[in-house]
Amino acid sequence: MNQVPNLANRVVIEPAGGTGSFLKAASKAGVKRFLSFDIEPKHSDVTKADFLTAEIFESDAVAISNPPFGRNNALSIPFFNKAANHSEFICFIVPRSWRKWSVINRLDRRFHLISDQDIQIDYEDENGLPLSEKNSLATCFQIWQRRENLRPIFSVTDKGVIEKSDYANADVALTIFGFGCGKVLTEFDRKPNSTKMFLKLHHPAALNALQNADFSKFYRNTAYTEALSLPEINYLLNESIFGNPHLVETV
Repeated sequence: MNQVPNLANRVVIEPAGGTGSFLKAASKAGVKRFLSFDIEPKHSDVTKADFLTAEIFESDAVAISNPPFGRNNALSIPFFNKAANHSEFICFIVPRSWRKWSVINRLDRRFHLISDQDIQIDYEDENGLPLSEKNSLATCFQIWQRRENLRPIFSVTDKGVIEKSDYANADVALTIFGFGCGKVLTEFDRKPNSTKMFLKLHHPAALNALQNADFSKFYRNTAYTEALSLPEINYLLNESIFGNPHLVETV
């Protein structure tokens, strides 16, 4: 939290207060002013309320939380964007899928990522008992800062190296979900498979580029199961074949 200046004299907002663990940590850091919300509070200083509909009048607070994630970040992104209206800094524990452009592009563009660290969390209930025998959730701790300039929207130019196809006409099958993510097959069963993307190759260097691409650069940026998207695949192919990933930043 060294990236947040003068933390002790700021208002800290905790959107998902729960057992008050962040409030306790902030208090030890010298913070004296808190706003904490939870629909099922487990601490006396946490207000029973839905953060997404709560009335808040702060504008330069520090939001610190391990927000609920929801499917495809359906909760964590709205929590971030609500916090963005009341904060100068947002410090969230989030799934590593927040490193993907598909998530970043949905966050309030006034905020810029200034810190991003992998963390390992063993989630517990209010009694300190583990919620699962094995922690399979890959998370990171990110700090975002509000600035005057807007963060760009990211996209990758499709240079036509590959094209999604049906299994009958595909040249290769690329595993894009689960075990073996990034594996390229030129011989494969010609039948539907939800873990694979079937591709037609339209460039002489496409197969070699696919077979030598380091897909781990992207497929590890998930909460649970390893996964790849077409823009990520095109990024690596563009980088290999053209010497430029053709990542477009639109302001």
